[in-house]
Amino acid sequence: MVGAGALVLAGGGVASAQSGNMSPSCQKLTATLSTLQSQLTAAASNPSKLKSAVSQVAAQMQAESASASPAVKAAVGTFLAQLQQAASGQVNIPALTTDAGNITKACTATSSVTAVPSGAPATGGGSTAGLQDAGLFGVGGAALLGGAGALALAWRRRGLTA
Repeated sequence: MVGAGALVLAGGGVASAQSGNMSPSCQKLTATLSTLQSQLTAAASNPSKLKSAVSQVAAQMQAESASASPAVKAAVGTFLAQLQQAASGQVNIPALTTDAGNITKACTATSSVTAVPSGAPATGGGSTAGLQDAGLFGVGGAALLGGAGALALAWRRRGLTA
């Protein structure tokens, strides 16, 4: 009974990975890890129910990881071995927590690797490409010419009066 309570505590909060970029198998595994605590809480008072619940979770996780990467499959296998030991009374809470975390890490690592772009980025067409406002360019040029003409006129008048 004490081992079952510890097993239930080990299942809480283990699936904290973001599922936005994860593969479908990793999304399913993450969902299974999040519901593990509620599944095992219901069976914690009866050792035979606990073994049955662990077997059911193990079968579900093996099926969900069938199409996952080798790293995810290995992490699931290690976690399930620890879970089977816990169901038989040999509870190792730190190992269960670490192994569950390794599943989410493997899923996260797999999802970040699949998002690598291929090829060079598209270039050109930015804000400095080409002449954006030709009218303003013309108005600015006319203002410069007008200012230069006014300055020349002022110098000329000063030279005539002096």
